[in-house]
Amino acid sequence: MVPDVQRRDSQLAVLDISEYYSETSGGVRTYLEAKGHYVAARPSLRRTLVVPGHADSVTTPMD
Repeated sequence: MVPDVQRRDSQLAVLDISEYYSETSGGVRTYLEAKGHYVAARPSLRRTLVVPGHADSVTTPMD
């Protein structure tokens, strides 16, 4: 399943792929969350984040 493109008028797409992600702790999570806040505050950017999980899923954060 491919999500609808958010921020269609963005000038730059950012793709982050991580082999490790913990929802409870870790520097990777902290970095990715901080980067997410950075991108969310800039309408000229859009972001796709790919992290491992227990099941395949697609989520769209609310801006």
